[in-house]
Parts: sequence; structure tokens; C-alpha cells
Amino acid sequence: MGRLRDARGEEALVLAAELIGILGELAEDKTLTEALRGGASAGEAVALLLRNHGGAVLRLLALDDGITPEEEGGLLSPASVPGRLLALLKDPGFAALFGSAAVENGGNGSSAA
Repeated sequence: MGRLRDARGEEALVLAAELIGILGELAEDKTLTEALRGGASAGEAVALLLRNHGGAVLRLLALDDGITPEEEGGLLSPASVPGRLLALLKDPGFAALFGSAAVENGGNGSSAA
């Protein structure tokens, strides 16, 4: 993780707020949260993310790079996306954040809204 790992102070707070929004969206996906809790491989998790949440993935990668989703889309290639997502999923800090978002939503796909 680039910017998400390295941010400090005020920037860290701003990024965390944006990240939690993305994670909350992903945590509402019952299939995804069950797969992650059930020990899905990183490859299976990446496939689910790409298939069901392309927009969230684009926003997440853009957030990490410090650019807009539109700019990020112009940089991505089919070969680069899986590796970038795998790196995020394997990062202990990111995994802990995703788990926290899933727990807050009850991990059952329901929203607190």
C-alpha cells in the first residue's frame, strides 16, 4: 500500500474517512464477507472484488495512489489490477480494516443506514 500506509497526521485522517466509506460498501456484500471469513484464497477474493465491485476497486486503488479514479483507470491494465489488489489484501493493516468494517455491519450484508 502506498499512500494508505505512509500517510500521517491530517492526511491519515482524511484518507481513513475515504477508506472506511469504500470498506463499508464492500462489507455490505454478504458473499464477499463470507468468502473472506471462510478462508477464501487471495485470488478468489480478488476475483470477487473485480467481478462485483469494480467501481470500489478503482476508488481504492486511486486513493492509494493519490489520484482520481478517472486518472487511475487510465493507468490500469488487466495485468496490473490483480497484483495491486493482492498486495492490498495481503497487507495486515488493510486486512484488519476490512475485518473491522465487516464486523461493524454484522458481517451479514445489512447496512446500519
